[in-house]
Amino acid sequence: MPRIHNSPYVMNSFLRQFPDVVMARGGDLKSLCADAGLAVEVVTGRDQLIPFDKFIALLEASEIALDYPEIALDLADKQRLEMIGPLSLMLSKCSTFAEALQRITRYLEVLVSGFHIEVKVFI
Repeated sequence: MPRIHNSPYVMNSFLRQFPDVVMARGGDLKSLCADAGLAVEVVTGRDQLIPFDKFIALLEASEIALDYPEIALDLADKQRLEMIGPLSLMLSKCSTFAEALQRITRYLEVLVSGFHIEVKVFI
């Protein structure tokens, strides 16, 4: 019987540019995925959930193998609002920052599980 994974999950949309970055740096995508315990199809496929610890393991393995310590920041910089799926549509209809922040704190768990966001306003 397969073991149930006990880590929070993230959508693989956070890795949309990852294969291009690996290729540009001369890396081996299949090997990096294997090092993190992930199938290439989970990283590159459409709408896949990735255990958060394996997501981090992939970034850490890539950092070392590609000698690229800023890979996570560079990938984050390449993201577009569409990577958060339906939440991007909800945010595009917000008229204020407060409204957008409220929607993010309420619905982000659809994309990333196992976290808690609390907003405190000090006046």
